[in-house]
Amino acid sequence: MIVCTLASGSDGNAVLIGYKDTVLLVDAGVSARRVKSALWELGVSEPACVLVTHEHGDHTRGLAALRRDVYAPPLTARAIRSAAPFLHITEVTGNFGVGDIGVEPFATPHDTPDSLGYLFDLGGFMVCVCTDLGHATKTVLEHACRADYLLIESNHDEGMVNSGRYPAFLKRRILSPRGHLSNEASAEVTLAAVKSGVRHVTLCHLSKENNRPELAESAATGRLSGERIFAGKDYTLNVAPPGRIGTALRR
Repeated sequence: MIVCTLASGSDGNAVLIGYKDTVLLVDAGVSARRVKSALWELGVSEPACVLVTHEHGDHTRGLAALRRDVYAPPLTARAIRSAAPFLHITEVTGNFGVGDIGVEPFATPHDTPDSLGYLFDLGGFMVCVCTDLGHATKTVLEHACRADYLLIESNHDEGMVNSGRYPAFLKRRILSPRGHLSNEASAEVTLAAVKSGVRHVTLCHLSKENNRPELAESAATGRLSGERIFAGKDYTLNVAPPGRIGTALRR
């Protein structure tokens, strides 16, 4: 088993999930060349398919060049077909399987017509990938808390957004309930998940402009240590780097 971010952040996102003979990607928001180079570095075969969370370019940019089967929610599938009609796309409308991996999609609140997170069953080891959400709904929390390994968005520091150079409309978008998850909101999800049994957490999709890895990490560890739950003892915590492969979890 392997789970690893290949890219994470404002410039592109891709997560590798591998179990037994099945390899897949969640999103392909970077070039096919970068994906293939990362797979070679990790010693993993090319993915059978890509599961897309939503239609934004930082999650779909590499799909056409990868030429892999695609799974996507219906309205996202329509957008992808218009840009790359040669791709084989399966519309995600419920639970399904890809080879040895079970897949349970769930809705996330983001400013696109369709947006999903995914809960994967890797032989009983559960992995939740949840990025691009303005707030944590009951559905999001339920799926996050069922995981053994949670990859959760920690997009921005609210103070940096408010004092930053972005125009007002973009600040409103980021901070809205259908925007992106702040460090503090991400820390609350992490707290609930770890209390429910999650033992591995990676903070993902950090904004290049409005966040810093140490701020995201401090928000999470500070919130949990306040409940006497400590990183390195009760759970592991990593921050996904934006421009390179993250820390791989192998079992």
